[in-house]
Amino acid sequence: MTSTPLLVTPGNRLRAIRAFCAASRNEFCEKTGLSESTLKAWENDVARLTKKGAALLVGIFQKQGIYCTEDWLLNGEGLSPLRQLHEASNQNISEDILIQQEVDALKRYYQQSVFAHKVMDRSMLPHFKMNDWVAGILIPTPDLPYFWDEIVLADVEGYGVLLRKLNKGSQPGVFTLTCLSPLEGVTLPALEDIRLNRAYRILWHRRVL
Repeated sequence: MTSTPLLVTPGNRLRAIRAFCAASRNEFCEKTGLSESTLKAWENDVARLTKKGAALLVGIFQKQGIYCTEDWLLNGEGLSPLRQLHEASNQNISEDILIQQEVDALKRYYQQSVFAHKVMDRSMLPHFKMNDWVAGILIPTPDLPYFWDEIVLADVEGYGVLLRKLNKGSQPGVFTLTCLSPLEGVTLPALEDIRLNRAYRILWHRRVL
């Protein structure tokens, strides 16, 4: 379930994809051939994004190398969009620079409430692989219960930042974090009744080929 106002409607999520592309509305439409008036109406939730429209957008995103589902666009359900990183070899730009450019664009769009993280283990296979990059937007503390059973970036007291599935703890103010692949040599497969400094909902996912 989605609570944060940044991603609560299909229009919010569609704008997030465009920020993910680091493109203005005009640039995005010129590149993809989508009508700017249609995109504006969808992004502002003036016109309801239908299943047919979501399917059209998923096809457009796939041509841009972005893998997104209709369920995520329409309902905010499932994993955040994934983009394969292959442009570096074509543009003679290092992968690190391309990643930083996209993170900077997300920070401008979300006014610095973005945190980026490199995945350093296999704890969240098969969805997140080692050396993937993810970035998320800050989840307001009162909204955390709306993100039970969702994968988040969690800044944990005493452990640093972990990519884990979020669940409630045994009492208010504490949480349980679990991984998806405890058999992959993970040193912290589960943390129970821990306190969070903050948590971020993932909206950006990069995989280096």
